[in-house]
Amino acid sequence: MTRIISGMSMSLDGYVAGPDDSREQPLGTGRNRLFDWYSNGDSPSRLYPSFRLFEPSASFFDEFAGRCGW
Repeated sequence: MTRIISGMSMSLDGYVAGPDDSREQPLGTGRNRLFDWYSNGDSPSRLYPSFRLFEPSASFFDEFAGRCGW
């Protein structure tokens, strides 16, 4: 059986988009703030070196992503 796993960033208050989201701007105003953690750390992911996370996030991300297979 095929498994599909999806992941996304979410703010602490439960939002996955910035304010004023629309069809033209699906992630809203300031949308990149929700995804900055993928690139503002000092530890590259072992699986996706372009992701530069803070060490606790890198460890968690690599452990989870490593279980997904290719």
